[in-house]
Amino acid sequence: MTKLFRDIPKHFSLKEKVDILTQRHENNYFLEVEPDEIGEEVSEFVRPVCKVTKKALDSCVTRDIRAKIKKIHWVVNRDDEFTHDFKEKLNSNFFSSMNEVFRESSKIYSKYCDQYMSSKATVSSVDGRKVYKRKAMQSFDQMSENENIELDCKERIIDAVIKNYDKLKNLFQLSSDELQAKISSNPESSNAIAYILGIDQPIEEKNRLLFLTISTFFDLINDA
Repeated sequence: MTKLFRDIPKHFSLKEKVDILTQRHENNYFLEVEPDEIGEEVSEFVRPVCKVTKKALDSCVTRDIRAKIKKIHWVVNRDDEFTHDFKEKLNSNFFSSMNEVFRESSKIYSKYCDQYMSSKATVSSVDGRKVYKRKAMQSFDQMSENENIELDCKERIIDAVIKNYDKLKNLFQLSSDELQAKISSNPESSNAIAYILGIDQPIEEKNRLLFLTISTFFDLINDA
């Protein structure tokens, strides 16, 4: 795999790492910019080591990571009171890892960013289960919506694992045949994720495996 950017030294503080990542974001990762067109004032850790193509960027810096960096960038560049605590923690090296920085900035972005809130699903109840439906009107492009749905889904899975750890331990103790029987006993498993995020099932078979896996996961912990 082609490396697009220099590795950020491990001894750099989280604040320094965030500065580098957000500067790359501000420059759109120098997409399709010739290396010799980038000014010398740009740090060696911010500038790419070669020309960045869309294909190479998607391969080396995933959309998931870019979405997380975008949220950090939004938070650190706001002067609202709700960002002050996060920036103080970042400046004082309070955070212990980049994952913690990602999580905290994502919470703030999810709560306060109008763009994110406009994409959030409305919630109603069907047979006692929450149904998340996308709003009919969207105020931003389809990629941004998909990124937010993807992040929302990941957060819900992590939250479900934490809250249902004891149930999962019991499921892990089942034999393969017992687990298969439990899965087969629920004919609605393939629809479960629709109740979580209000998204349609993919039609193409190659796209259905992850969809069905996540659906089955939620059904199992709900029925355990």
